[in-house]
Amino acid sequence: MQDTTAIILEQSSGISSDLWFWIAIIEFIIILLLLFVKKGNDSRNEKFSKFKKEALKEEVDFRNILDSSFNAPKLYDELKKQCHPDRYVDDAIKNKAATELSLEIARNKDNIKRLKELKEEAAIKLGIK
Repeated sequence: MQDTTAIILEQSSGISSDLWFWIAIIEFIIILLLLFVKKGNDSRNEKFSKFKKEALKEEVDFRNILDSSFNAPKLYDELKKQCHPDRYVDDAIKNKAATELSLEIARNKDNIKRLKELKEEAAIKLGIK
């Protein structure tokens, strides 16, 4: 009975040792893959943390954010009509000023504070109300 048990254990241990060997190799490969993925995430995390540090250095104007979300589209539409360069075709100086203002208005279409500044500037340069 002991001989039979020893033979069965030897046969099964041969199979299981091969099986454990392949499992160990697969685990090793998975660990290597996870390390490479982690290394890739570290570079993304570094970029994010750098961006976060730079963003936290600046002061956030929440009033401007709220005002911009509700009022900027209306003021933007008004300014883009009033400051369009095609309205000042006859006057080269006003046309150039209107072109510059139009570009600046387009860049800041979501910033109500800057749009108000541009409206004042347009009133001075272009003579609009």
